[in-house]
Amino acid sequence: MSYPGSKGQAGVWQRIIGQMPPHPLYVEPFFGSGQVFWRKLISEMSIVIDKNPACLVGVTRPGVVTICGDAIRWLQGAAEWEHLPDALIYCDPPYPLSTRKGRRYYKHELTDLDHTTLLASLQALKCRVMISSPPCELYGAALRKWRCLEYDTMTRGGKRRECLWCNFPEPEQLHDWRFAGLNHRQRFGMKRFVRRWLARIEAMPVRKRGYVLHELQVAIAQRQARRGGPLDIATPSLVLAAADAKAGDGGHQ
Repeated sequence: MSYPGSKGQAGVWQRIIGQMPPHPLYVEPFFGSGQVFWRKLISEMSIVIDKNPACLVGVTRPGVVTICGDAIRWLQGAAEWEHLPDALIYCDPPYPLSTRKGRRYYKHELTDLDHTTLLASLQALKCRVMISSPPCELYGAALRKWRCLEYDTMTRGGKRRECLWCNFPEPEQLHDWRFAGLNHRQRFGMKRFVRRWLARIEAMPVRKRGYVLHELQVAIAQRQARRGGPLDIATPSLVLAAADAKAGDGGHQ
């Protein structure tokens, strides 16, 4: 959280992860302290990029590729990459200097021209993209057709407004359901709702409970099939335990 621009503040990384649709490939071009990467459910494959080699020390998870280099140049060359359509790219670049009153925090800063090149490169990609930025004319003009979520966060300079830009609609399916709510209150409310239903199911007679669980499995499988997935009633196995519902959501707010 001490890293400048870190997304480790309470309520920030949860909000970002809660907007991520399922993705087998995750790309984070401006890794920094990697607060979102470390807290989200791991993907089948991940690529993290940063010019500063110190940011990549210790990133040794299986299936993770680290690249010490120019993220913008990598993104420019990614347009023809065959695996790109499966990717979700989350960008948290150094914010424009105009939004920081000219204050420099990073070893490798971006000029306004760099930001313009970055935005053009991301818009050219045929995959899902998320970008964090403060409200500013440069990003607002370039991304006016993208979905934008605004929220308040605390920074070194105090409370400020931030934007999360997405080139896709709000997802109906999430990569990490732990953060489905927009804030801690919503997530807590959903947990209470689930806990009540789990308790009702656990209190049913054995045969009635078995019937309800079977019908839920069938309904889930049919829903997956309608969305293009396999019709498999045997899986996923539905295991409901009231104790599981009491687990925390990994953060607050």
